[in-house]
Amino acid sequence: MIRVLIVDDEILARVGIQSLLENSQEIQVVGSFNLASEALEFLKTTIVDIIITDIEMPYMDGLEFIRRIREQNLVQGVIILSCYDKFEYAKQAISLGTDGYILKNSITQEALEKEICSVYKKITTRIGEKREISSERETAVHGGKSQFPHEGYGGGPGAGQGA
Repeated sequence: MIRVLIVDDEILARVGIQSLLENSQEIQVVGSFNLASEALEFLKTTIVDIIITDIEMPYMDGLEFIRRIREQNLVQGVIILSCYDKFEYAKQAISLGTDGYILKNSITQEALEKEICSVYKKITTRIGEKREISSERETAVHGGKSQFPHEGYGGGPGAGQGA
């Protein structure tokens, strides 16, 4: 199940997106917020795969929201939702590491589900590549042996001490 969070200051947009996704077998909306600051707090305690966020919001816009998400490594996938068809917004969003861009005025259930699934595939591929690189580094640096001497012996660091 793909866990999605919706962040948009327009209630009709949030409710509309949520209603488009409510019958999906693959996607679960885990939250919906009108303020990016509230969504940031939520993300600190809840696992989310993809955020769908508006660009223009009060107090903290979507671009600043994405910056903070990336700095704190809170979510892997980000889809920008906007009513602006301006290249400058898309360019800024891409530079911040967004994975998708949807225009509000052209959104359909099929297009939304397709974009979410496409972004999810991208992020799972990216995560798999990072794990593979980490595994290769571990093998190169430690000869395939764990850097933790007690790992795999039924005890962690300090196992057997004081017995």
